[in-house]
Amino acid sequence: MIGKLFGKKKSIESLLDELTKIKRREMEILCELSKHYFDDEKFEKAIDNLLKARDIAEEINDNIYKNYIQESLADIYFTQKKVDESLELYKQLLKNLKGEDRDRVLEKIREVERVKKAMEASKIRGLYKEFPEDSSKKIEVKLDKLKEIADDLVSELKIPEEYLELYRNSSILPLEEAINIAEAIGDEKACSYLYFLYSIRNLRRGWYKHAEKSFDKCIKYSKEAGLRKINSFAKMLRSIVAGGGIIKK
Repeated sequence: MIGKLFGKKKSIESLLDELTKIKRREMEILCELSKHYFDDEKFEKAIDNLLKARDIAEEINDNIYKNYIQESLADIYFTQKKVDESLELYKQLLKNLKGEDRDRVLEKIREVERVKKAMEASKIRGLYKEFPEDSSKKIEVKLDKLKEIADDLVSELKIPEEYLELYRNSSILPLEEAINIAEAIGDEKACSYLYFLYSIRNLRRGWYKHAEKSFDKCIKYSKEAGLRKINSFAKMLRSIVAGGGIIKK
């Protein structure tokens, strides 16, 4: 009966091969649709189609298309200014590439990192330029913004990992104790980094008076240690926290 309905019975291998071809064609169409949506700036639809195509590429184990889709997703995220997501995808992709393909993606990574730094710097500059002179209500809003980008500030300064570990994990050694040790042995550079991180932690907690005082210490030690960037940031942030003489608690 089955033979009469469908003709000669095909082998399992040939049926699976046909199914793979159908899925591959579906994957190709989804990728083409994604290109059209991208050109029309319908980025979410473009991403949705690429994710569906990626599932198929993984199912049929098509590494060429998997790499293509990964790069396309990273390109879209970068266009959307989602630099962290874009950077992560490019770096994952890099492991699978060689030669010119690898060089191309490396160049994209450099560009994303450059844009990321510019965006972080722009956040900080914008925060500083927009700082109001005498409105305590606006100052409160500004300090809230400052708390939101506290980790960006730490990242921008490229503080040595040994100090960042103390900032992230107080169970190793509380920052206050680390500061006491650094001051006792006269390590101005360590004092600069530790006081900056201590100030950022105070900011995140909303302890603005404490942050102002610890920034003062950071400014003092970073000047003595010749750490210009830390010194410049600490001065800028202290002026925001102090509010031109108005301290918002």
